[in-house]
Amino acid sequence: MKMTRFEKFFVNREMKGRRNAARIRESVRLLDLDAINDVLEIGCGIGTASAALAEEFGWKVTGTDYDPAQIDAAKRRYPEGDGLRFRREDATRLSFPDNSFDFAFAQTVFHHIPEWSKAVAELSRVLRPGGTLFWMDLVVPARLRWAVWPLSGGAGVCVRENVRAEFARNGFRLLRERRMPPVGVAFDELVYSQTRD
Repeated sequence: MKMTRFEKFFVNREMKGRRNAARIRESVRLLDLDAINDVLEIGCGIGTASAALAEEFGWKVTGTDYDPAQIDAAKRRYPEGDGLRFRREDATRLSFPDNSFDFAFAQTVFHHIPEWSKAVAELSRVLRPGGTLFWMDLVVPARLRWAVWPLSGGAGVCVRENVRAEFARNGFRLLRERRMPPVGVAFDELVYSQTRD
């Protein structure tokens, strides 16, 4: 689902991208960084987080976004090369072969995907066994879904219990979680390991 111009105003800020990269940087320090080479970002927007991680860690990062205007903006801001590329992709139907990535991240994008459970299955498919996923998004407890659904405009409402169940169903094991704020409608930051064979 494409964002409105109003939404893009909030998400296409350099500072937001740097904050996103800092959150990922903090989480990946817990991992074996030598085991990470190929990285996927779902919902890269203007590409700031993808570019920052490619530069800092020397990873081969592929930033993807559903909106071609976002991909064009990312390519204008950050030159593509061996370690960085941007592609228009639908997170529910990724064009990459199975087992393509060691690490993937998606920040505040799943609530824009009406069929977000299909995106979970696609992340499971393209991550290598033992690969890691960093996921952060706005989630609601099941008891509040009814209040949020009319405001979602047809996008995917991520119910906390459903998110965890869907990741588990697709072979992900939760390594770490953080909720900001700790109650009610919040941003959940989850780090998963892909455990399928």
